[in-house]
Amino acid sequence: KATQGLVFMGEHLEKQEKKSWIVRRRFNECSWRCGNLLALVLTAKGRWRQAEILLRGLWHLAQLTLPEKNRDVLQSIKNLTKVLKRNENLEEAEKMHRMAVAICVRCFKKDHTYTLNGRNNLAIVLKKQGRWQEAEQMHREVLEVRRRVLGENHEDTQRSRNNLASVLREQGKWQEVEDMYRELLEVRRRDLSEDHRDILCIRHNLASVLQEGGKWQEAEQMRREVMEVRRQNAFAARWFKGQGEAKNAHVMIN
Repeated sequence: KATQGLVFMGEHLEKQEKKSWIVRRRFNECSWRCGNLLALVLTAKGRWRQAEILLRGLWHLAQLTLPEKNRDVLQSIKNLTKVLKRNENLEEAEKMHRMAVAICVRCFKKDHTYTLNGRNNLAIVLKKQGRWQEAEQMHREVLEVRRRVLGENHEDTQRSRNNLASVLREQGKWQEVEDMYRELLEVRRRDLSEDHRDILCIRHNLASVLQEGGKWQEAEQMRREVMEVRRQNAFAARWFKGQGEAKNAHVMIN
């Protein structure tokens, strides 16, 4: 009976300790989320330095209290790096992004969304530092995986295309950028009409690249066509609004 009593007491203490740990974890998660909301308010008011100090503390709290696989850990890194980039602390932002990628590789697959997003964000920081070749290589790798996993039409794949095109433009690789925009335009035309804002945006970017590459006449013609479609959309939107069809008007201008 004494032995049974000790076993029962041990089980009871173990349950209490488990409950206590759950309470502490939930309290820490709540504190972390409230802190992040406050950081968002500070950034909205332009108080970037105070936001950075707060987010550094929250990142330290996340490291101590949350499991590495917890999405709040990655969100903590994302929030801090955003402020670091705003404060032009690019070297530390790069370090944090590399840490996030390493966590994603350990906890998820290499082609997981979190991992790809982390590598994409790292490439953007490399671009801001003027490290064009490293950024280009990373964007190419992310684009290749997203094409294979998500398909050509997925918004993340298109975002990777645009990011790669941006890096190539910085290096003056006009022909390759032109080819990418033409390919993207062809893919998007399968699902969207010519007056859709995404199509118009791609054509506008393509016209800019053509101009930068010295193809003045083609660039001018494309700009005129884009401006004409946008003018027609604006006219149609005003007509729908005048008829009391605000929903259709919103579609025409968006």
